Amino acid sequence: MFTDLQKTQRAYLSLTKALIKLAKEQPEQATIKTAIKRGYFLPEEDDRVWSLISRYLTIRAGYWEIINDMSDHFSDDIENVKTADDWRHFLLGYAASCQAVYMARLLINELASHKLVQRKINEGAPQHHIPQKVFTKIYRSLSDTDNAMKIQYMMNMVDSNRDFIQTLENDEVVGMIVKNLPELEKTLHPSTLDFIKLRFKYLWHAITRRGAIYKKITSFFILEKAGRVIADIGIHDDSRVTPAIQKQLAEFLKPGDVLVTRHDFVASNLFLPGYWPHAALYIGSDTERDNLGVELDEKIAQRWTGGIRTLEAQKDGVLFRPLAETLDVDEVIILRPNLDEKQISKALSRAVQHEGKGYNFDFDFFSSDQLVCTEVVFRAYDGLGELKFELIERAGRLSLSAEDLLDMAMNQNGFTAVACYGFEGCQSHLEIGDKVLGLVKASY
Repeated sequence: MFTDLQKTQRAYLSLTKALIKLAKEQPEQATIKTAIKRGYFLPEEDDRVWSLISRYLTIRAGYWEIINDMSDHFSDDIENVKTADDWRHFLLGYAASCQAVYMARLLINELASHKLVQRKINEGAPQHHIPQKVFTKIYRSLSDTDNAMKIQYMMNMVDSNRDFIQTLENDEVVGMIVKNLPELEKTLHPSTLDFIKLRFKYLWHAITRRGAIYKKITSFFILEKAGRVIADIGIHDDSRVTPAIQKQLAEFLKPGDVLVTRHDFVASNLFLPGYWPHAALYIGSDTERDNLGVELDEKIAQRWTGGIRTLEAQKDGVLFRPLAETLDVDEVIILRPNLDEKQISKALSRAVQHEGKGYNFDFDFFSSDQLVCTEVVFRAYDGLGELKFELIERAGRLSLSAEDLLDMAMNQNGFTAVACYGFEGCQSHLEIGDKVLGLVKASY
Protein backbone atom coordinates (compact mmCIF):
# COMPACT_ATOMS: atom_id res chain seq x y z
CA MET A 1 0.00 0.00 0.00
CA PHE A 2 2.73 2.45 0.95
CA THR A 3 5.41 1.23 -1.52
CA ASP A 4 5.95 4.48 -3.46
CA LEU A 5 5.40 6.62 -0.39
CA GLN A 6 7.86 4.56 1.64
CA LYS A 7 10.47 4.98 -1.10
CA THR A 8 9.97 8.72 -0.92
CA GLN A 9 10.12 8.59 2.87
CA ARG A 10 13.41 6.69 2.80
CA ALA A 11 14.82 9.19 0.30
CA TYR A 12 13.71 12.09 2.53
CA LEU A 13 15.28 10.54 5.64
CA SER A 14 18.53 9.80 3.80
CA LEU A 15 18.71 13.35 2.43
CA THR A 16 17.98 14.85 5.84
CA LYS A 17 20.70 12.78 7.47
CA ALA A 18 23.17 13.98 4.81
CA LEU A 19 22.03 17.60 5.29
CA ILE A 20 22.55 17.46 9.06
CA LYS A 21 26.07 16.16 8.47
CA LEU A 22 26.77 18.86 5.88
CA ALA A 23 25.49 21.65 8.13
CA LYS A 24 27.23 20.51 11.31
CA GLU A 25 30.59 19.16 10.22
CA GLN A 26 31.56 21.31 7.24
CA PRO A 27 35.27 20.46 7.22
CA GLU A 28 35.65 22.70 4.17
CA GLN A 29 34.74 25.78 6.24
CA ALA A 30 38.29 26.02 7.62
CA THR A 31 39.54 26.01 4.04
CA ILE A 32 37.10 28.75 3.07
CA LYS A 33 38.09 30.94 6.04
CA THR A 34 41.77 30.56 5.15
CA ALA A 35 41.08 31.53 1.53
CA ILE A 36 39.03 34.57 2.58
CA LYS A 37 41.84 35.74 4.84
CA ARG A 38 44.34 35.25 2.00
CA GLY A 39 42.07 36.80 -0.62
CA TYR A 40 41.99 33.90 -3.08
CA PHE A 41 41.65 30.12 -3.35
CA LEU A 42 44.56 27.78 -4.02
CA PRO A 43 43.96 24.88 -6.46
CA GLU A 44 43.74 22.31 -3.64
CA GLU A 45 41.22 24.58 -1.90
CA ASP A 46 39.22 24.82 -5.12
CA ASP A 47 38.82 21.05 -5.02
CA ARG A 48 37.54 21.16 -1.43
CA VAL A 49 35.06 23.92 -2.21
CA TRP A 50 33.74 22.05 -5.24
CA SER A 51 33.44 18.92 -3.11
CA LEU A 52 31.33 20.87 -0.61
CA ILE A 53 29.13 22.48 -3.29
CA SER A 54 28.76 19.18 -5.11
CA ARG A 55 27.46 17.53 -1.91
CA TYR A 56 25.22 20.52 -1.28
CA LEU A 57 23.69 20.48 -4.78
CA THR A 58 23.20 16.71 -4.70
CA ILE A 59 21.18 16.97 -1.48
CA ARG A 60 19.25 19.96 -2.79
CA ALA A 61 18.42 18.13 -6.04
CA GLY A 62 17.12 15.18 -4.00
CA TYR A 63 14.71 17.40 -2.09
CA TRP A 64 13.53 18.96 -5.32
CA GLU A 65 12.77 15.53 -6.76
CA ILE A 66 10.45 14.94 -3.81
CA ILE A 67 8.85 18.39 -4.29
CA ASN A 68 8.33 17.75 -8.01
CA ASP A 69 6.86 14.30 -7.31
CA MET A 70 4.36 15.93 -4.94
CA SER A 71 3.51 18.57 -7.54
CA ASP A 72 2.97 15.90 -10.21
CA HIS A 73 0.78 13.85 -7.85
CA PHE A 74 -1.59 16.80 -7.39
CA SER A 75 -1.30 18.10 -10.96
CA ASP A 76 0.33 21.21 -9.46
CA ASP A 77 -2.79 22.03 -7.42
CA ILE A 78 -2.87 21.19 -3.70
CA GLU A 79 -6.62 21.69 -3.67
CA ASN A 80 -6.57 18.10 -4.95
CA VAL A 81 -5.40 16.86 -1.53
CA LYS A 82 -8.32 14.67 -0.45
CA THR A 83 -7.35 11.25 0.87
CA ALA A 84 -4.94 10.11 3.61
CA ASP A 85 -2.44 9.09 0.95
CA ASP A 86 -2.78 12.52 -0.63
CA TRP A 87 -1.85 14.06 2.73
CA ARG A 88 1.14 11.78 3.01
CA HIS A 89 2.36 12.96 -0.42
CA PHE A 90 1.69 16.55 0.55
CA LEU A 91 3.51 16.37 3.89
CA LEU A 92 6.57 14.75 2.34
CA GLY A 93 6.64 17.49 -0.29
CA TYR A 94 6.03 20.19 2.30
CA ALA A 95 8.87 18.90 4.49
CA ALA A 96 11.16 18.78 1.46
CA SER A 97 10.17 22.38 0.66
CA CYS A 98 11.07 23.43 4.20
CA GLN A 99 14.46 21.77 3.82
CA ALA A 100 15.04 23.36 0.40
CA VAL A 101 14.39 26.81 1.91
CA TYR A 102 16.68 25.97 4.83
CA MET A 103 19.41 24.91 2.39
CA ALA A 104 19.11 28.17 0.46
CA ARG A 105 19.53 30.15 3.70
CA LEU A 106 22.43 27.91 4.72
CA LEU A 107 24.25 28.71 1.48
CA ILE A 108 23.56 32.44 1.52
CA ASN A 109 24.04 33.16 5.22
CA GLU A 110 26.75 30.64 6.17
CA LEU A 111 28.52 28.63 3.48
CA ALA A 112 28.88 31.51 1.02
CA SER A 113 28.28 34.68 2.98
CA HIS A 114 31.53 36.21 1.68
CA LYS A 115 31.74 37.66 -1.84
CA LEU A 116 34.93 35.72 -2.59
CA VAL A 117 33.08 32.43 -2.04
CA GLN A 118 30.04 33.65 -3.98
CA ARG A 119 32.23 34.52 -6.97
CA LYS A 120 33.97 31.15 -6.76
CA ILE A 121 30.68 29.23 -6.75
CA ASN A 122 29.31 31.34 -9.60
CA GLU A 123 32.31 30.39 -11.74
CA GLY A 124 30.98 26.85 -11.99
CA ALA A 125 33.03 23.67 -12.33
CA PRO A 126 32.33 21.61 -15.47
CA GLN A 127 34.48 18.77 -14.15
CA HIS A 128 32.03 18.42 -11.24
CA HIS A 129 28.98 19.12 -13.45
CA ILE A 130 28.36 22.36 -11.56
CA PRO A 131 27.00 25.07 -13.88
CA GLN A 132 27.86 28.73 -13.71
CA LYS A 133 25.86 31.21 -11.59
CA VAL A 134 24.62 28.54 -9.15
CA PHE A 135 24.86 30.87 -6.15
CA THR A 136 22.90 33.63 -7.88
CA LYS A 137 20.27 31.16 -9.07
CA ILE A 138 19.65 29.85 -5.53
CA TYR A 139 19.67 33.38 -4.09
CA ARG A 140 17.14 34.48 -6.70
CA SER A 141 14.95 31.45 -5.99
CA LEU A 142 14.85 32.20 -2.25
CA SER A 143 13.93 35.85 -2.80
CA ASP A 144 11.46 35.24 -5.65
CA THR A 145 7.97 36.56 -4.85
CA ASP A 146 6.20 33.79 -6.80
CA ASN A 147 8.04 31.14 -4.79
CA ALA A 148 7.21 33.01 -1.58
CA MET A 149 3.52 32.97 -2.52
CA LYS A 150 3.62 29.21 -3.18
CA ILE A 151 5.24 28.58 0.18
CA GLN A 152 2.67 30.81 1.88
CA TYR A 153 -0.13 28.90 0.18
CA MET A 154 1.27 25.62 1.50
CA MET A 155 1.66 27.10 5.00
CA ASN A 156 -1.98 28.21 4.93
CA MET A 157 -2.99 24.71 3.89
CA VAL A 158 -1.14 23.24 6.88
CA ASP A 159 -2.52 25.84 9.31
CA SER A 160 -6.08 25.20 8.14
CA ASN A 161 -5.74 21.44 8.59
CA ARG A 162 -3.40 21.21 11.55
CA ASP A 163 -5.88 19.26 13.69
CA PHE A 164 -6.18 16.56 11.05
CA ILE A 165 -2.42 16.54 10.45
CA GLN A 166 -1.87 15.86 14.15
CA THR A 167 -3.85 12.62 13.80
CA LEU A 168 -1.00 11.37 11.56
CA GLU A 169 1.57 11.78 14.34
CA ASN A 170 2.06 8.02 14.63
CA ASP A 171 1.73 7.35 10.90
CA GLU A 172 4.22 4.83 9.51
CA VAL A 173 5.23 7.14 6.65
CA VAL A 174 4.86 10.76 7.80
CA GLY A 175 4.66 10.50 11.60
CA MET A 176 8.23 11.76 12.05
CA ILE A 177 7.46 14.76 9.83
CA VAL A 178 4.31 15.65 11.76
CA LYS A 179 6.23 15.52 15.05
CA ASN A 180 8.99 17.70 13.60
CA LEU A 181 6.77 20.27 11.84
CA PRO A 182 7.40 23.14 14.31
CA GLU A 183 11.17 22.79 13.77
CA LEU A 184 10.83 22.42 10.00
CA GLU A 185 8.59 25.47 9.70
CA LYS A 186 10.96 27.83 11.52
CA THR A 187 12.72 28.57 8.24
CA LEU A 188 9.40 29.43 6.56
CA HIS A 189 8.30 32.12 9.00
CA PRO A 190 10.26 35.28 8.22
CA SER A 191 8.26 38.47 8.65
CA THR A 192 7.16 40.55 5.67
CA LEU A 193 9.88 43.03 6.58
CA ASP A 194 12.50 40.25 6.61
CA PHE A 195 11.40 39.11 3.16
CA ILE A 196 11.54 42.66 1.81
CA LYS A 197 15.07 42.99 3.21
CA LEU A 198 16.02 39.69 1.60
CA ARG A 199 14.55 40.82 -1.70
CA PHE A 200 16.52 44.07 -1.66
CA LYS A 201 19.72 42.26 -0.68
CA TYR A 202 19.29 39.94 -3.65
CA LEU A 203 18.59 42.84 -6.00
CA TRP A 204 21.71 44.60 -4.75
CA HIS A 205 23.69 41.39 -5.26
CA ALA A 206 22.32 41.10 -8.80
CA ILE A 207 23.06 44.77 -9.62
CA THR A 208 26.62 44.67 -8.28
CA ARG A 209 27.24 41.34 -10.01
CA ARG A 210 25.98 42.71 -13.34
CA GLY A 211 28.23 45.73 -12.87
CA ALA A 212 31.23 43.52 -12.12
CA ILE A 213 30.42 41.23 -15.04
CA TYR A 214 29.95 44.20 -17.39
CA LYS A 215 33.27 45.64 -16.28
CA LYS A 216 34.96 42.26 -16.66
CA ILE A 217 33.42 41.62 -20.07
CA THR A 218 34.39 45.09 -21.29
CA SER A 219 37.97 44.88 -20.06
CA PHE A 220 38.25 41.26 -21.19
CA PHE A 221 36.95 42.18 -24.65
CA ILE A 222 39.54 44.93 -25.02
CA LEU A 223 42.36 42.78 -23.60
CA GLU A 224 41.34 39.78 -25.67
CA LYS A 225 41.31 41.75 -28.91
CA ALA A 226 44.62 43.38 -28.05
CA GLY A 227 46.07 40.07 -26.90
CA ARG A 228 45.08 38.28 -30.08
CA VAL A 229 46.58 41.02 -32.23
CA ILE A 230 49.80 41.06 -30.20
CA ALA A 231 50.04 37.27 -30.29
CA ASP A 232 49.84 37.33 -34.09
CA ILE A 233 52.56 39.98 -34.49
CA GLY A 234 56.05 38.66 -35.14
CA ILE A 235 58.01 36.10 -37.10
CA HIS A 236 56.86 32.53 -36.53
CA ASP A 237 58.49 30.74 -39.45
CA ASP A 238 61.54 28.46 -39.26
CA SER A 239 61.50 27.83 -35.52
CA ARG A 240 64.89 26.67 -34.24
CA VAL A 241 63.50 23.60 -32.48
CA THR A 242 63.82 21.32 -35.49
CA PRO A 243 61.95 18.04 -36.10
CA ALA A 244 65.12 16.19 -35.10
CA ILE A 245 65.24 18.00 -31.72
CA GLN A 246 61.51 17.44 -31.30
CA LYS A 247 62.08 13.70 -31.80
CA GLN A 248 64.83 13.68 -29.15
CA LEU A 249 62.57 15.53 -26.73
CA ALA A 250 59.68 13.16 -27.42
CA GLU A 251 61.88 10.27 -26.33
CA PHE A 252 63.18 12.15 -23.28
CA LEU A 253 60.05 13.76 -21.86
CA LYS A 254 58.04 12.18 -19.04
CA PRO A 255 54.39 12.87 -18.16
CA GLY A 256 54.24 15.84 -15.79
CA ASP A 257 57.26 17.65 -17.24
CA VAL A 258 56.90 21.40 -17.72
CA LEU A 259 58.05 22.97 -20.99
CA VAL A 260 59.19 26.59 -20.63
CA THR A 261 59.44 28.08 -24.13
CA ARG A 262 60.19 31.21 -26.11
CA HIS A 263 59.64 32.56 -29.62
CA ASP A 264 62.43 35.02 -30.31
CA PHE A 265 60.50 37.46 -32.48
CA VAL A 266 56.94 37.91 -31.26
CA ALA A 267 55.49 41.13 -29.86
CA SER A 268 53.87 39.41 -26.88
CA ASN A 269 57.36 38.91 -25.37
CA LEU A 270 57.40 42.65 -24.71
CA PHE A 271 54.36 42.48 -22.41
CA LEU A 272 55.30 39.45 -20.33
CA PRO A 273 57.77 39.49 -17.43
CA GLY A 274 61.30 38.26 -18.10
CA TYR A 275 63.09 36.60 -20.98
CA TRP A 276 61.11 33.35 -20.76
CA PRO A 277 57.41 34.11 -21.38
CA HIS A 278 55.52 30.83 -21.76
CA ALA A 279 54.92 27.40 -20.18
CA ALA A 280 53.05 24.23 -21.11
CA LEU A 281 52.43 20.90 -19.39
CA TYR A 282 53.58 17.63 -20.96
CA ILE A 283 50.86 15.09 -20.20
CA GLY A 284 52.19 12.19 -22.27
CA SER A 285 50.39 9.66 -24.43
CA ASP A 286 47.11 7.97 -23.62
CA THR A 287 49.07 4.76 -22.91
CA GLU A 288 51.31 6.55 -20.40
CA ARG A 289 48.18 8.08 -18.90
CA ASP A 290 46.60 4.67 -18.38
CA ASN A 291 49.82 3.27 -16.91
CA LEU A 292 49.90 6.12 -14.40
CA GLY A 293 46.25 5.57 -13.48
CA VAL A 294 45.21 9.15 -14.23
CA GLU A 295 41.56 9.71 -13.27
CA LEU A 296 39.55 11.61 -15.85
CA ASP A 297 36.15 12.04 -17.39
CA GLU A 298 35.26 9.78 -20.33
CA LYS A 299 34.77 12.76 -22.65
CA ILE A 300 38.20 14.12 -21.73
CA ALA A 301 39.71 10.68 -22.36
CA GLN A 302 38.22 10.72 -25.86
CA ARG A 303 39.99 14.00 -26.60
CA TRP A 304 43.29 12.88 -25.02
CA THR A 305 44.20 10.29 -27.59
CA GLY A 306 46.34 9.74 -30.67
CA GLY A 307 49.07 12.35 -31.06
CA ILE A 308 48.01 14.44 -28.06
CA ARG A 309 50.93 15.00 -25.69
CA THR A 310 50.56 18.45 -24.05
CA LEU A 311 48.04 20.68 -22.29
CA GLU A 312 48.70 24.31 -23.12
CA ALA A 313 46.90 27.65 -22.73
CA GLN A 314 47.24 29.86 -25.77
CA LYS A 315 45.05 32.56 -27.29
CA ASP A 316 42.61 29.89 -28.59
CA GLY A 317 42.13 28.43 -25.11
CA VAL A 318 43.35 25.67 -22.78
CA LEU A 319 43.59 22.75 -25.18
CA PHE A 320 45.19 19.37 -25.72
CA ARG A 321 47.87 19.73 -28.38
CA PRO A 322 50.37 17.60 -30.31
CA LEU A 323 53.93 17.94 -29.01
CA ALA A 324 55.07 19.34 -32.36
CA GLU A 325 52.68 22.27 -31.97
CA THR A 326 53.92 23.10 -28.47
CA LEU A 327 57.54 22.77 -29.62
CA ASP A 328 57.09 25.07 -32.62
CA VAL A 329 59.37 27.53 -30.80
CA ASP A 330 62.96 28.78 -30.81
CA GLU A 331 64.07 27.92 -27.28
CA VAL A 332 62.92 25.41 -24.69
CA ILE A 333 63.75 24.31 -21.14
CA ILE A 334 62.38 21.13 -19.57
CA LEU A 335 61.54 21.17 -15.86
CA ARG A 336 60.80 17.92 -14.07
CA PRO A 337 58.75 18.00 -10.85
CA ASN A 338 60.32 16.32 -7.82
CA LEU A 339 57.30 14.11 -7.20
CA ASP A 340 56.53 10.41 -7.33
CA GLU A 341 54.31 8.73 -9.93
CA LYS A 342 51.24 8.78 -7.69
CA GLN A 343 51.57 12.54 -7.21
CA ILE A 344 52.18 13.06 -10.95
CA SER A 345 49.03 11.07 -11.65
CA LYS A 346 47.04 13.31 -9.32
CA ALA A 347 48.54 16.44 -10.86
CA LEU A 348 47.55 15.37 -14.37
CA SER A 349 44.07 14.40 -13.16
CA ARG A 350 43.69 17.93 -11.75
CA ALA A 351 45.16 19.73 -14.76
CA VAL A 352 43.12 18.09 -17.51
CA GLN A 353 39.86 19.07 -15.80
CA HIS A 354 40.53 22.57 -17.17
CA GLU A 355 40.87 21.42 -20.80
CA GLY A 356 38.50 23.32 -23.07
CA LYS A 357 38.40 26.52 -21.01
CA GLY A 358 39.21 29.92 -22.48
CA TYR A 359 42.47 31.85 -22.26
CA ASN A 360 42.46 34.54 -19.58
CA PHE A 361 43.56 37.69 -21.37
CA ASP A 362 42.60 39.61 -18.23
CA PHE A 363 45.26 37.63 -16.27
CA ASP A 364 42.86 37.18 -13.36
CA PHE A 365 44.86 34.33 -11.88
CA PHE A 366 42.21 33.23 -9.40
CA SER A 367 39.22 33.04 -11.68
CA SER A 368 39.45 29.39 -12.71
CA ASP A 369 36.87 29.58 -15.52
CA GLN A 370 39.69 30.89 -17.77
CA LEU A 371 43.41 30.21 -17.41
CA VAL A 372 46.77 31.69 -18.40
CA CYS A 373 49.60 29.37 -19.44
CA THR A 374 51.41 29.15 -16.09
CA GLU A 375 48.12 28.69 -14.26
CA VAL A 376 47.81 25.26 -15.89
CA VAL A 377 51.03 24.30 -14.07
CA PHE A 378 49.93 26.01 -10.86
CA ARG A 379 46.57 24.25 -10.77
CA ALA A 380 48.22 20.92 -11.52
CA TYR A 381 50.89 20.97 -8.84
CA ASP A 382 50.26 23.44 -6.05
CA GLY A 383 50.01 21.65 -2.70
CA LEU A 384 51.24 18.25 -3.92
CA GLY A 385 54.09 16.89 -1.82
CA GLU A 386 56.38 19.75 -0.87
CA LEU A 387 55.53 21.72 -3.99
CA LYS A 388 54.25 25.20 -3.13
CA PHE A 389 54.19 28.20 -5.44
CA GLU A 390 54.98 31.70 -4.19
CA LEU A 391 52.82 34.12 -6.14
CA ILE A 392 54.26 37.53 -6.91
CA GLU A 393 52.30 40.77 -7.29
CA ARG A 394 52.65 42.39 -10.71
CA ALA A 395 50.56 45.31 -11.90
CA GLY A 396 48.34 44.91 -8.85
CA ARG A 397 47.67 41.21 -9.40
CA LEU A 398 49.22 38.11 -7.84
CA SER A 399 50.68 35.95 -10.58
CA LEU A 400 53.13 33.23 -11.52
CA SER A 401 55.45 33.82 -14.49
CA ALA A 402 57.37 31.26 -16.51
CA GLU A 403 60.58 32.63 -15.02
CA ASP A 404 59.15 32.11 -11.52
CA LEU A 405 59.02 28.42 -12.44
CA LEU A 406 62.65 28.56 -13.56
CA ASP A 407 63.59 30.30 -10.30
CA MET A 408 62.08 27.37 -8.42
CA ALA A 409 64.26 24.97 -10.40
CA MET A 410 67.33 27.16 -9.84
CA ASN A 411 66.67 27.02 -6.11
CA GLN A 412 65.93 23.27 -6.26
CA ASN A 413 62.44 24.06 -5.01
CA GLY A 414 60.01 21.50 -6.40
CA PHE A 415 61.46 21.28 -9.92
CA THR A 416 64.72 20.23 -11.57
CA ALA A 417 65.92 21.66 -14.88
CA VAL A 418 66.73 18.50 -16.87
CA ALA A 419 67.12 19.62 -20.51
CA CYS A 420 67.44 22.72 -22.68
CA TYR A 421 67.88 23.79 -26.29
CA GLY A 422 68.10 26.86 -28.51
CA PHE A 423 70.09 29.48 -26.57
CA GLU A 424 73.74 30.16 -25.81
CA GLY A 425 75.54 26.97 -24.89
CA CYS A 426 72.91 24.67 -26.40
CA GLN A 427 72.10 26.23 -29.77
CA SER A 428 73.25 23.23 -31.78
CA HIS A 429 72.30 20.34 -29.56
CA LEU A 430 69.85 19.22 -26.88
CA GLU A 431 71.65 19.57 -23.55
CA ILE A 432 70.78 16.96 -20.95
CA GLY A 433 72.46 16.55 -17.57
CA ASP A 434 74.66 18.52 -15.21
CA LYS A 435 75.32 21.50 -17.50
CA VAL A 436 71.64 22.39 -17.83
CA LEU A 437 71.37 24.33 -14.57
CA GLY A 438 74.25 26.69 -15.43
CA LEU A 439 72.99 27.28 -18.97
CA VAL A 440 69.50 28.10 -17.74
CA LYS A 441 70.86 30.53 -15.13
CA ALA A 442 72.88 32.32 -17.81
CA SER A 443 69.89 32.53 -20.16
CA TYR A 444 68.06 35.11 -18.06
